[in-house]
Amino acid sequence: MERDPSSPQGNEARPDVGYPRNRFVAMLSVLFVLLLLFAWAQRADVRITKNKSVSEASLQDDLAVKLLYASKGLLPSSATGTSSTARMESAARKKAVAGFRDSVKRNPSTGSLRKLIIVDDPAQRAADIERLNRLSKTPSEPAMWTRIYISDRLSAAQTKAYAARIRGLNLGWYEHLALSDLYTSAGMKSDAARERKIATSAASRTFAFALLLITVLGFLFLAGVVLIIIYLVMGKNGQLKPHSPIDDMSPVERSFVAGYLLETFVLYLLITFGVQTVAGIVIVLIKNTVNASIHANSAYLTAFVYVLAGVLSLAYLRYRLRAAGWSWSVVGLVSRTPLIDVLAGVGTYAAALPLLFIASLLTKSLDRYVHTPDNPIVPEFLEARTLATRVILFALVSIAAPFFEELFFRGALFHSFHAKWGVTTGVLLSAAVFGLVHPLPLSFLPIFALGSVFATAAYNRGSLLPCMVAHGLNNAAATLFLMILSGS
Repeated sequence: MERDPSSPQGNEARPDVGYPRNRFVAMLSVLFVLLLLFAWAQRADVRITKNKSVSEASLQDDLAVKLLYASKGLLPSSATGTSSTARMESAARKKAVAGFRDSVKRNPSTGSLRKLIIVDDPAQRAADIERLNRLSKTPSEPAMWTRIYISDRLSAAQTKAYAARIRGLNLGWYEHLALSDLYTSAGMKSDAARERKIATSAASRTFAFALLLITVLGFLFLAGVVLIIIYLVMGKNGQLKPHSPIDDMSPVERSFVAGYLLETFVLYLLITFGVQTVAGIVIVLIKNTVNASIHANSAYLTAFVYVLAGVLSLAYLRYRLRAAGWSWSVVGLVSRTPLIDVLAGVGTYAAALPLLFIASLLTKSLDRYVHTPDNPIVPEFLEARTLATRVILFALVSIAAPFFEELFFRGALFHSFHAKWGVTTGVLLSAAVFGLVHPLPLSFLPIFALGSVFATAAYNRGSLLPCMVAHGLNNAAATLFLMILSGS
């Protein structure tokens, strides 16, 4: 039977003294070492996957290229063909292709080089094909691109064979551009026009969906600014009266909360690092094959090991709480007003957007000078080829990750530091650790901003539900944007 928070039961420490100080320092030392291991693993991942075909950065240049084709489908027909429009389109094309070429230079791969060959200026294609020839394991592919873009007109048999090969390269939207150029080279004007029309329509849809999502986020951004102002005014007037069970505890009781919850968080990182390291090795081995079904299985394995690490850590947290005689309210895994907490979660996400935007602006200027690895789930999602794989990964980042990360970063770590050093220090330190386990260095400041807002919401509401909802909305919005840009 659970009871309200009080002195822990058992013989692990003397309840009149509190949690041993040297043990708490040892846990902090282990946490520090684990953060160093996470940083090392990120850099190792950069070296292993530096030639991956898709990345977060490449999607920005990819969108610029698609917007060129989208504009043809969105502009009135009378506007196209004018000298001013032609000049604008030429300038926009040069800028988009230059950005795309720079992205490929920083992250060369067969997939990115194929796309560059398709959209690049004619004068640059020979050099692009030569670079592909150095990377490609099949010399016949560079020969194909040479025949399509540089050599004489293709025969009917060559056209049919090349069309089948292009469809098997997993080029996505660029497949239609390549087929259009292939049919143009073969003198098949109607087929070329059909593929070009498909590409234009698909690009227009990408632009429309991206604009819709940006509009929704824009409204939330404005609402967030208003909410931040209201929050600051209410805080200044003393109208905010948050309450946590930890606030009612004696210093001795708080020391036990700080120690036991820190133990739980450290164990969570240990389990996560261990399980995901083993799984990462397996996934790398799997991805060395070209079998699509095996690639899908690697995505399922990613989801499985993440949830497994969370469930094992949750079991230990439950044991620790029960052994000490504490209820779930100590970590905020309760909600007396679920509907209000869900609405508070939407407000929390809105309030986080302005801070996230400012933090992103501060770090964006450094992107060219300091390389930051992608979140490991990003290339996994962008390379997913089946609907089932995307659904699994979407559920992982939008449901499972918000639940487990909020439970341990805010529920365990924040409340540990809150019990030890107070609310403000707890918010800042837990947010810093949250930022350090994400891709470094440029992701730190935006993630730190999110972690600070989430911890503040958890304390103000006395529940993890608002920050779980806000975290889920943030991840869902980011994933939807990836889906839109990647055309999936």
